[in-house]
Amino acid sequence: GFEDCHIRNGCALVRFMAWLSAEMKEENPKNIHEVDCSDKVTWFRSQEQLFRGPSFATISSSGPNGAVIHYSPKTGADRRLTKAELYLVDSGGQYEDGTTDVTRVLTF
Repeated sequence: GFEDCHIRNGCALVRFMAWLSAEMKEENPKNIHEVDCSDKVTWFRSQEQLFRGPSFATISSSGPNGAVIHYSPKTGADRRLTKAELYLVDSGGQYEDGTTDVTRVLTF
């Protein structure tokens, strides 16, 4: 079961990263903020079987916010993602058969 939850979680993360990469690929990327990404990664996980919710509050941070320990974006005060800055996402899923915790740093 534990391995299966990591496979499902990995599938959700790949779909999230593909979505984000496509959105940021445009010459003028859409107005995507840290909170948008936090919500979206949870949504992709929610499409997987046995998902029960996030295993902890998602750390979704752009640019200098990536250096803030346990940063949690707030709507209206979060940063817009840009091609010029790194994006860090630290998130996890709670599944009936296991718990995940994955950190990734992305560039566009």
